[in-house]
Amino acid sequence: MLNNVYAVDYNLHPPLFLLVFITLFAFLFLYFNKIKRKHYNFRKSFIIGAILFYGLSVFKLTLLPITIVYNASIFFDIQAQHIYQLNPFETITNSLKSGNYRQVVGNFIMLLPLPLLIGLLNRKTPRFYKFFIGTILLVIFIELSQLAQDLVTGVSNAVTDIDDFILNVLGALLGWIVIKIHFLRLGHQKRLRGK
Repeated sequence: MLNNVYAVDYNLHPPLFLLVFITLFAFLFLYFNKIKRKHYNFRKSFIIGAILFYGLSVFKLTLLPITIVYNASIFFDIQAQHIYQLNPFETITNSLKSGNYRQVVGNFIMLLPLPLLIGLLNRKTPRFYKFFIGTILLVIFIELSQLAQDLVTGVSNAVTDIDDFILNVLGALLGWIVIKIHFLRLGHQKRLRGK
């Protein structure tokens, strides 16, 4: 009976990723230029493209691939430890002990570019409280989406992990500090030139 079970992975492989990126970028370009009548220079268009590419990359890294097992007669009972981990610093400690630094560093740097790109787009540092709350809501959305994906598919595609939350938020805060220092230095240099 198990011979009738098969699984399919849904993913954004590089050619499809590139196609989705180009399609979304073209849509945004047409939307802003034709409908909103806003004409962006090359710099701003490049940053918008970078934000779109970055957003798709985060989507791919956090929510893909999605594995779906097809067989209505089988109900997969996923154990809780395979879909969520709510003990702070457990994953970080285990990863560092086993030498899996990529897991920790990857989660730390995943949202680090977000405030940098937003700051460069708007030419100013995002307001801290709005950015902080937005980051927390984004990470909660990602983690709950992973949990929902596991519950709906019946397959442990990704683990909802409190340590991912901690590392993502800390990385985004470091990015905010970097862009804040950047704009403070720019302001200081402008004042020095003005004297």
